[in-house]
Amino acid sequence: MARRLGIVGARSSEVVISLPFVLEARDGVRDMERIDQFSFYRLAKNLAALAGFNGPTRPSDILLPLWSAQGVVNELLKGRPIPVGVSRAALMVLESRLESLTRDHFTTTNEDGEESFQFPAENAAPIPNWQFDSWRQAVATFETVFSAEMAEATSYYIPKRGIYDTPALIDRADDSFPAEVRPFVAAKTIEDWQAAGRCLALNLCTASGFHVVRAVEGTLESYFQAFTGQPGVTKTGWNIYLTELEAIPDGSVPMPDKKTLAAIRQMKDDYRNPVVHPRVVLSEADARVLFNNGESAIIGMAQGLKEAAAGSQIALALAGKPAATPAP
Repeated sequence: MARRLGIVGARSSEVVISLPFVLEARDGVRDMERIDQFSFYRLAKNLAALAGFNGPTRPSDILLPLWSAQGVVNELLKGRPIPVGVSRAALMVLESRLESLTRDHFTTTNEDGEESFQFPAENAAPIPNWQFDSWRQAVATFETVFSAEMAEATSYYIPKRGIYDTPALIDRADDSFPAEVRPFVAAKTIEDWQAAGRCLALNLCTASGFHVVRAVEGTLESYFQAFTGQPGVTKTGWNIYLTELEAIPDGSVPMPDKKTLAAIRQMKDDYRNPVVHPRVVLSEADARVLFNNGESAIIGMAQGLKEAAAGSQIALALAGKPAATPAP
């Protein structure tokens, strides 16, 4: 059944935005990256733990908190979980205070002037209170600047779309294709399907639909070439592909599946043709229906390609009905 698609009114305008979302590094830079939000808790916990000491204190008592604080400060300076901007200078002051504590109480120098770590002796000079005051002041300054920076940070919560897990849609939407047929799914289909999943996760519904129909067309090309015996041949539209596939005489080997062709034709009429129109806007419901239909069409074509490559086409085994035996 054809579905009614949303149409932008005559006085409305729609802006089409290209949203790069590539998790693989490109030229050493990622366009968007998931972060471990718990790392901010670890940062605060370890900075506060060291700030809780007062002098005089035995150096051995602060060794573990000192190492922990150095670890989280160094990670943030390296841009993990996110690169810091205006707060970087204050963060580097924290690093300097930590280095000062380490150098004064946990470092020894040999005859060649080389420094190395040394565990403090029991009778080592205690750490004076002024060093802890200096640390607390640096932490307070960093907290003020960092809180202002984080208020402007581009962090967003993305809710689930139906039963779809958000990380799965964003990172691995193509996992929806069964492993046994995945080798028969065109590479450009995989790329567009991943983009469709990311757009659906971000509620870019029309963009998701656009990538779905591109993904279906990517495998439709392979399907057409395999079943018409025209390797490398491409056509200018779905209707040409479908018309030639539907014209293949019954009993031909290989033979395209009529149910698959019917599903793709309906998708063409209901979604593929309308979605390229600039005034058509897909709702989330439309996008999810198209996503499911596209998945079924791609899997159906990939299954057909697999069976054709194996030289046998076996009918789908329905409940209570045995699968047809392939002709010898």
